[in-house]
Amino acid sequence: MLNQPIYTLQEIANWAETKQVSLPTVQRGFVWRPNQIENLWDSLLRGYPVGAFVLANNGDLGCEILDGQQRATAICLGFSKDTFRDSQDHIKVFIDIEKPGIEDNRKFIFRVITRSHPWGYRKNETNKTLTSENIRKAMDLYDTTDPLTTDLSHFFPFDADFPLPFHYFINEVLNKGTVADLYKKLITWQHWEKIYNNWKNKTTTVNLKETEVDTILKQKIAVIFEAVVEMLDVKSGQRIPALYMDLNKFNKEEE
Repeated sequence: MLNQPIYTLQEIANWAETKQVSLPTVQRGFVWRPNQIENLWDSLLRGYPVGAFVLANNGDLGCEILDGQQRATAICLGFSKDTFRDSQDHIKVFIDIEKPGIEDNRKFIFRVITRSHPWGYRKNETNKTLTSENIRKAMDLYDTTDPLTTDLSHFFPFDADFPLPFHYFINEVLNKGTVADLYKKLITWQHWEKIYNNWKNKTTTVNLKETEVDTILKQKIAVIFEAVVEMLDVKSGQRIPALYMDLNKFNKEEE
């Protein structure tokens, strides 16, 4: 693994869990804002480059991240994997199956919720918190009186049309599943019925038969699914280069 020149997203997502790559003890923790995580994943799913990692080859101690911790952690979060300092318990990544508006430069709308803002941020002003009125509505929807002590799995982005946990898409692609397989799993997700009913009541599908609505949803989900397939393709998918520094060499020079 040492001095590997390029990494797939799946390999990066496993760094913290497998202890293959670690953080220097002096390095700060995860400080990215939710909209930065959302923007990174929109770029990854579009196939855009996101910069190289700088790693330190530290001999028997393995590799340490000198530059790229924020990106690596955001990737772990999208995969719903362990992060370097347990951010996975405080941040969840969703994707909205509805497309952005005409003036929105995103291709995919990623949504992030956090322990301090379990209802998420605004859809079109991603660096702004929800209004007090919408937070009250969100609390009624989640049916909880104490969001700070309730597990984050109890929540989803309030200001979203049809948010789904993004790792469901990733896991199904990695397991060589199909859109139909993914759909079967999504409809068993604890919040599916609540989100489904809210979405249906707000759209022109309200008067359609259930089978027709299911077809529409599968088509929307398929667009994201195929993009994830392309992103995770081992040969042509998203991969990130790494540059290395040999710390042993610098230590010897200082002696």
